[in-house]
Amino acid sequence: MPIENQPETALSSFARLRTRSQWQLVAVLAAFAALSARLFTLISHYAVNVFFMDQWDFNEATLFQRHSLWEMFRWQHGPHRQGLGALLSYWIEPHFRWSSRADAFMAGAIVVLAAALALYLKYKLFGELGIFDACIPLIFLTPLQYEALLITANLTQGPLPLLLLLAYCGAWTISSAGWRYGFILFLNFLAIHTGYCFFLGLVTPIALGLDFYAEPRQSQNRKWGFLIAELASLASLGVFFLHYRFTTEVDCSPNLLLKPLDYLEFLVLLFAGVFGIKGTGFLPLLVGGTAGAAVLAAFVSSFRQSFHPCANNRCRARSIAVLTGFCLLFSVSTAYGRSCLGAEVAQISRYVIWMEPGVLGLYFFLGSRPKSLFGLTALSVFAAALLLTVPLRKDDTKILEFVSAAKRNWKACYLKFEDIRGCNHAVGYGVYPNLDRNLKGKLDFLKQTKQNLYADP
Repeated sequence: MPIENQPETALSSFARLRTRSQWQLVAVLAAFAALSARLFTLISHYAVNVFFMDQWDFNEATLFQRHSLWEMFRWQHGPHRQGLGALLSYWIEPHFRWSSRADAFMAGAIVVLAAALALYLKYKLFGELGIFDACIPLIFLTPLQYEALLITANLTQGPLPLLLLLAYCGAWTISSAGWRYGFILFLNFLAIHTGYCFFLGLVTPIALGLDFYAEPRQSQNRKWGFLIAELASLASLGVFFLHYRFTTEVDCSPNLLLKPLDYLEFLVLLFAGVFGIKGTGFLPLLVGGTAGAAVLAAFVSSFRQSFHPCANNRCRARSIAVLTGFCLLFSVSTAYGRSCLGAEVAQISRYVIWMEPGVLGLYFFLGSRPKSLFGLTALSVFAAALLLTVPLRKDDTKILEFVSAAKRNWKACYLKFEDIRGCNHAVGYGVYPNLDRNLKGKLDFLKQTKQNLYADP
């Protein structure tokens, strides 16, 4: 090749590489936009403006009873507290007259924002976005999580913890130790009190310790800063347990020691459910077992790499360890409390949104491996598995159509006759199972204030 042609060849190669990178970015953003639009379309089609099931309970903190902001923030609903979700509902939902449809759209918007933050985190940790990053919107905007958004929307049950967890990982990328610790402690406090994100209360003291001891040289100010941050993180966890009630909210006792195989089966099927593999046969157990083992391997490997001398690699490893560690903590605790209900319960829709951080951590882990044929194959299989979750499954569609129709019919019946038991009987389905919890009083309050089902023309 003539010497004078070499610069031109290098420039043309760079131009082709840049063009390919731009088209990959466009493809990722197109997938993000399409999946976001589809999510809001589903919400528009299936969300009904009437409180449903748990919404009648946790809204006691913000709507049906008078409480201070601190009491709302600390309100315990089941094993977790309402936290930031209660405050946002109290500040925002009155503008929409406590519309359940507006609540569902707000939950969907938070999930979309979490997906965007996950894309930014990928760019921050890896320095670029590629075609495989379409996996990120596939993870976060999956229709498999429909229960958390379309049936019983609760900002605290999934959407906000997802956003807080990703913001928490982003805070670890801040270069200034002071600002980094400040944001981490603030997000950690919010997260502990917001849904099952309280598992971060166990993660943060360990992560702070790893961050401190990974640095070979420490100034006196840095040592004091670490000590104060460590004590603050432990204090946040302690505040959470003040006046806390330990409960699993089920009618059966944990069976980990009595039936360990049932517990293990439930645990494995949690991981199968996030890829849309339903049932309790060989295939769900194989997929769930493989996915669970991969998430565990990603956590162990990333935890070890948290001591890496390179700060960038250390930060990447820490984010992967936080995401996969959170998923593992959630899955083992959920299996402990719910496996006594039966293995099929592991695959209900409400758990999918809580497993997504672990799937993202696994994707980051696969993307951080050295380039090889095996690594490319693993990413391709992973992406293909996620693509299979895009269509709304026939069984899930039936559930959504049934619940949506039951809500609409019950709402129409009650607005006409105001007879709870009669409408339950006529529709064959009610909006709340426990009539002793003053459901009639709450409905009368909504009528007087023209909110929720009474706000519609």
